[in-house]
Amino acid sequence: MKVIGMALLGLIGGFIGGIMLTEIVAVMAVLLLGQQPWLRFLKYSPIWIAVLCAVAVVISYNRTRAKSVAGGRSDV
Repeated sequence: MKVIGMALLGLIGGFIGGIMLTEIVAVMAVLLLGQQPWLRFLKYSPIWIAVLCAVAVVISYNRTRAKSVAGGRSDV
Protein backbone atom coordinates (compact mmCIF):
# COMPACT_ATOMS: atom_id res chain seq x y z
CA MET A 1 0.00 0.00 0.00
CA LYS A 2 2.88 2.31 0.79
CA VAL A 3 4.40 1.66 -2.64
CA ILE A 4 1.15 2.58 -4.40
CA GLY A 5 0.95 5.85 -2.46
CA MET A 6 4.54 6.67 -3.31
CA ALA A 7 3.90 5.86 -6.98
CA LEU A 8 0.89 8.20 -6.98
CA LEU A 9 2.96 10.96 -5.41
CA GLY A 10 5.61 10.33 -8.06
CA LEU A 11 2.99 10.61 -10.79
CA ILE A 12 1.58 13.85 -9.42
CA GLY A 13 4.98 15.41 -8.75
CA GLY A 14 6.32 14.26 -12.11
CA PHE A 15 3.33 15.67 -13.94
CA ILE A 16 3.65 19.07 -12.28
CA GLY A 17 7.41 19.09 -12.82
CA GLY A 18 6.90 17.97 -16.42
CA ILE A 19 4.50 20.83 -17.09
CA MET A 20 6.99 23.34 -15.70
CA LEU A 21 9.91 21.83 -17.61
CA THR A 22 7.91 21.68 -20.84
CA GLU A 23 6.87 25.32 -20.57
CA ILE A 24 10.44 26.46 -19.92
CA VAL A 25 11.78 24.46 -22.87
CA ALA A 26 8.99 25.66 -25.17
CA VAL A 27 9.42 29.34 -24.30
CA MET A 28 13.20 29.20 -24.63
CA ALA A 29 12.99 27.33 -27.95
CA VAL A 30 10.51 29.79 -29.42
CA LEU A 31 12.54 32.77 -28.24
CA LEU A 32 15.85 31.40 -29.49
CA LEU A 33 14.85 29.40 -32.57
CA GLY A 34 11.41 30.60 -33.57
CA GLN A 35 8.44 28.30 -34.10
CA GLN A 36 9.74 24.84 -34.96
CA PRO A 37 7.77 21.72 -35.93
CA TRP A 38 9.79 19.58 -33.49
CA LEU A 39 8.14 21.40 -30.59
CA ARG A 40 5.00 19.28 -31.08
CA PHE A 41 6.50 16.43 -29.03
CA LEU A 42 6.38 18.69 -25.97
CA LYS A 43 2.61 18.26 -25.86
CA TYR A 44 2.85 14.80 -24.27
CA SER A 45 6.13 15.15 -22.38
CA PRO A 46 4.52 15.84 -18.94
CA ILE A 47 2.81 12.45 -19.15
CA TRP A 48 6.05 10.65 -19.97
CA ILE A 49 7.94 12.54 -17.28
CA ALA A 50 5.24 11.63 -14.72
CA VAL A 51 5.48 7.93 -15.60
CA LEU A 52 9.29 8.02 -15.41
CA CYS A 53 9.16 9.74 -12.02
CA ALA A 54 6.69 7.17 -10.66
CA VAL A 55 8.91 4.31 -11.83
CA ALA A 56 12.01 5.98 -10.37
CA VAL A 57 10.29 6.48 -7.00
CA VAL A 58 9.21 2.84 -6.80
CA ILE A 59 12.67 1.57 -7.80
CA SER A 60 14.47 3.81 -5.32
CA TYR A 61 12.03 2.85 -2.55
CA ASN A 62 12.56 -0.85 -3.21
CA ARG A 63 16.34 -0.42 -3.23
CA THR A 64 16.40 1.44 0.08
CA ARG A 65 14.01 -1.10 1.58
CA ALA A 66 16.17 -4.00 0.40
CA LYS A 67 19.27 -2.34 1.88
CA SER A 68 17.56 -1.78 5.22
CA VAL A 69 16.29 -5.37 5.35
CA ALA A 70 19.73 -6.74 4.41
CA GLY A 71 21.35 -4.54 7.03
CA GLY A 72 19.22 -6.03 9.77
CA ARG A 73 17.36 -2.87 10.71
CA SER A 74 13.86 -3.48 11.97
CA ASP A 75 12.46 0.03 11.58
CA VAL A 76 10.97 -0.62 8.12
